[in-house]
Amino acid sequence: MPRGAVNHVPIRALSLGSSDFGSVWALFRRCFAGRYGEAVELMKAGLGRRLGALCIDWGASLLVVQVLFGRTYAYGSTESSLITGLVFIAEVAVLTSLMGGSFGQVLLGVRVVRTDGSRLWPLRVLGRTLLLFLVIPAVIMDSDGRGLHDKAVDSRTIRVSRA
Repeated sequence: MPRGAVNHVPIRALSLGSSDFGSVWALFRRCFAGRYGEAVELMKAGLGRRLGALCIDWGASLLVVQVLFGRTYAYGSTESSLITGLVFIAEVAVLTSLMGGSFGQVLLGVRVVRTDGSRLWPLRVLGRTLLLFLVIPAVIMDSDGRGLHDKAVDSRTIRVSRA
């Protein structure tokens, strides 16, 4: 067997310009670099995408609570609302830490990054999620479309193309 081969399959490197990216990580890396590695401006996500992602996340949280606790707590009760909020916080914080966006954000092509384009640390994600859950910090926005929850942790939401 020649050196540089594994099970008689030659090892080759993927270039940024190739079309055979198979992993999600490669797609994530590709959206932050141009076709040949040059820097690309991060496009901010629109309000419609962000609100749509929020609705999807809240609906998914409601669905999880009804499937897991539907017989114990009636829909609309105080207990059901509290558990839904906790599921929402956990879902958004965990998925944003792991994948760069919550369930709804990933579906709609939105990612949460630091203002310089790097990944958010989990503690910043948790702080952002708690402020998002309080609603008021997310509603107060600047001219760039960043809410107080984004400003507090130095983050922004960007649009990801599915190239």
